[in-house]
Amino acid sequence: ADLDDDGFQDIIVAHQRRSPEILINKSHGEPSVVFQFVGTQSNRNGQGVKIRIKDSRGRELQRQVYAGGSFQSSSPSRLLVPLGSESNMEIQWPSGQKTTISLPPAGPDGRKSLVPIEGFSP
Repeated sequence: ADLDDDGFQDIIVAHQRRSPEILINKSHGEPSVVFQFVGTQSNRNGQGVKIRIKDSRGRELQRQVYAGGSFQSSSPSRLLVPLGSESNMEIQWPSGQKTTISLPPAGPDGRKSLVPIEGFSP
Protein backbone atom coordinates (compact mmCIF):
# COMPACT_ATOMS: atom_id res chain seq x y z
CA ALA A 1 0.00 0.00 0.00
CA ASP A 2 1.13 3.57 -0.65
CA LEU A 3 0.14 5.07 2.71
CA ASP A 4 1.63 8.54 2.24
CA ASP A 5 0.64 8.79 -1.45
CA ASP A 6 4.21 9.49 -2.61
CA GLY A 7 4.34 6.80 -5.31
CA PHE A 8 6.40 4.30 -3.30
CA GLN A 9 4.99 1.15 -1.73
CA ASP A 10 4.84 1.13 2.08
CA ILE A 11 4.25 -1.90 4.31
CA ILE A 12 1.94 -2.62 7.25
CA VAL A 13 2.81 -5.66 9.37
CA ALA A 14 -0.01 -7.01 11.55
CA HIS A 15 1.20 -9.03 14.53
CA GLN A 16 -1.00 -11.37 16.55
CA ARG A 17 -0.07 -10.16 20.00
CA ARG A 18 1.47 -6.75 19.35
CA SER A 19 0.52 -3.48 17.76
CA PRO A 20 0.89 -3.28 13.99
CA GLU A 21 4.10 -1.90 12.50
CA ILE A 22 4.11 0.64 9.67
CA LEU A 23 7.17 0.78 7.43
CA ILE A 24 7.24 3.95 5.31
CA ASN A 25 9.34 3.74 2.13
CA LYS A 26 11.47 6.90 1.88
CA SER A 27 13.54 5.80 -1.12
CA HIS A 28 13.81 7.71 -4.37
CA GLY A 29 13.33 5.37 -7.30
CA GLU A 30 12.03 5.54 -10.84
CA PRO A 31 9.21 7.95 -11.65
CA SER A 32 5.81 6.31 -11.31
CA VAL A 33 2.21 6.68 -12.40
CA VAL A 34 -0.88 5.77 -10.37
CA PHE A 35 -3.91 4.46 -12.24
CA GLN A 36 -7.43 4.55 -10.81
CA PHE A 37 -9.69 2.77 -13.31
CA VAL A 38 -13.37 3.64 -13.71
CA GLY A 39 -15.63 1.10 -15.40
CA THR A 40 -18.79 2.11 -17.24
CA GLN A 41 -19.84 -1.26 -18.67
CA SER A 42 -17.66 -3.31 -16.30
CA ASN A 43 -17.69 -2.82 -12.53
CA ARG A 44 -17.24 0.75 -11.32
CA ASN A 45 -13.95 0.15 -9.42
CA GLY A 46 -12.11 -1.38 -12.36
CA GLN A 47 -11.61 -4.71 -10.61
CA GLY A 48 -10.36 -7.27 -13.13
CA VAL A 49 -8.73 -4.69 -15.41
CA LYS A 50 -5.52 -5.97 -17.02
CA ILE A 51 -2.86 -3.60 -18.32
CA ARG A 52 0.19 -4.12 -20.49
CA ILE A 53 2.76 -1.34 -20.73
CA LYS A 54 5.60 -1.35 -23.26
CA ASP A 55 8.21 1.42 -23.04
CA SER A 56 10.49 2.90 -25.69
CA ARG A 57 13.33 0.61 -24.56
CA GLY A 58 11.25 -2.50 -25.31
CA ARG A 59 10.55 -3.43 -21.68
CA GLU A 60 7.09 -4.83 -21.00
CA LEU A 61 5.14 -4.78 -17.74
CA GLN A 62 1.79 -6.44 -16.98
CA ARG A 63 -0.49 -5.81 -14.02
CA GLN A 64 -4.07 -6.61 -12.97
CA VAL A 65 -6.48 -4.96 -10.52
CA TYR A 66 -7.56 -7.61 -8.01
CA ALA A 67 -10.61 -7.63 -5.78
CA GLY A 68 -10.21 -8.64 -2.17
CA GLY A 69 -7.00 -10.05 -0.80
CA SER A 70 -6.17 -12.56 1.85
CA PHE A 71 -7.46 -13.10 5.39
CA GLN A 72 -8.45 -9.77 6.99
CA SER A 73 -6.94 -7.70 4.18
CA SER A 74 -7.85 -6.23 0.83
CA SER A 75 -6.16 -5.05 -2.34
CA PRO A 76 -6.28 -1.41 -3.43
CA SER A 77 -8.26 -0.74 -6.60
CA ARG A 78 -5.49 1.43 -8.04
CA LEU A 79 -2.22 0.38 -9.64
CA LEU A 80 1.18 1.96 -9.04
CA VAL A 81 3.50 1.43 -12.02
CA PRO A 82 7.10 2.61 -12.60
CA LEU A 83 7.36 4.86 -15.64
CA GLY A 84 10.84 5.77 -16.77
CA SER A 85 10.34 6.69 -20.42
CA GLU A 86 7.63 7.25 -23.01
CA SER A 87 5.36 4.20 -23.03
CA ASN A 88 2.26 2.74 -24.61
CA MET A 89 -0.36 1.11 -22.42
CA GLU A 90 -3.07 -1.31 -23.43
CA ILE A 91 -6.01 -1.68 -21.03
CA GLN A 92 -8.26 -4.73 -21.20
CA TRP A 93 -11.51 -4.13 -19.34
CA PRO A 94 -13.53 -7.02 -17.83
CA SER A 95 -16.26 -6.31 -20.45
CA GLY A 96 -13.75 -7.21 -23.20
CA GLN A 97 -13.20 -3.63 -24.41
CA LYS A 98 -9.63 -2.55 -25.07
CA THR A 99 -8.20 0.96 -24.74
CA THR A 100 -4.72 2.08 -25.80
CA ILE A 101 -3.08 5.11 -24.19
CA SER A 102 0.22 6.80 -25.02
CA LEU A 103 1.99 7.78 -21.80
CA PRO A 104 4.52 10.64 -21.89
CA PRO A 105 7.55 10.55 -19.56
CA ALA A 106 6.89 11.49 -15.93
CA GLY A 107 6.91 15.16 -14.99
CA PRO A 108 9.53 17.04 -12.94
CA ASP A 109 8.19 15.69 -9.64
CA GLY A 110 8.51 12.15 -11.01
CA ARG A 111 4.92 11.15 -10.39
CA LYS A 112 1.53 11.48 -12.03
CA SER A 113 -1.97 10.12 -11.62
CA LEU A 114 -4.29 8.99 -14.40
CA VAL A 115 -7.93 7.92 -14.33
CA PRO A 116 -8.77 5.85 -17.43
CA ILE A 117 -12.53 5.57 -18.00
CA GLU A 118 -13.93 2.58 -19.87
CA GLY A 119 -15.16 3.48 -23.35
CA PHE A 120 -13.26 6.79 -23.52
CA SER A 121 -9.86 7.35 -25.13
CA PRO A 122 -7.73 10.35 -24.17
